[in-house]
Amino acid sequence: MPLDSPFVLGPFTVDARGRLRPTEAEPLPTFALCWRGCTVEAALRQSGDGPDVAVMALRAGAGRVPSTAAGGSTGRAAVFAALVAMPGLLPPGWRLLLLPDHRLELVAEAGLAMPATAAELLCAVTGFLLAAAPYLDLFGEAGVETVGREDGGKVNTCPG
Repeated sequence: MPLDSPFVLGPFTVDARGRLRPTEAEPLPTFALCWRGCTVEAALRQSGDGPDVAVMALRAGAGRVPSTAAGGSTGRAAVFAALVAMPGLLPPGWRLLLLPDHRLELVAEAGLAMPATAAELLCAVTGFLLAAAPYLDLFGEAGVETVGREDGGKVNTCPG
């Protein structure tokens, strides 16, 4: 039984070819997943280049610098040394953020033609995950602590 098109499916309008376009201009669709112990967030936004171009903003919570309170002063030094070298190793356009609570985030963007198929959206996310893997390995080897969804995405920033 064919579906009438276009039709609305969640935050998207689906055309006759099954391609997706965000229904509303703002807020654009977002989702999060847990991969290799890291929380990864993906969000669509308009690119400013017209309605047929969007940007998928991708953020991976790469972990957290160890606390000195937990006896991690040696580990902290190794992590900070790795962080100094990291910007030169990242792909063009990627950024590494050190947040005030000492969490680390890898940030990247991918351009997408709109409307997009579900496969194109998944490929953008999957490409980011695969490209991020070696950097997450480097963080782990340097002593970065994993902070994933098992804690609800919350970080306790004070004792108790």
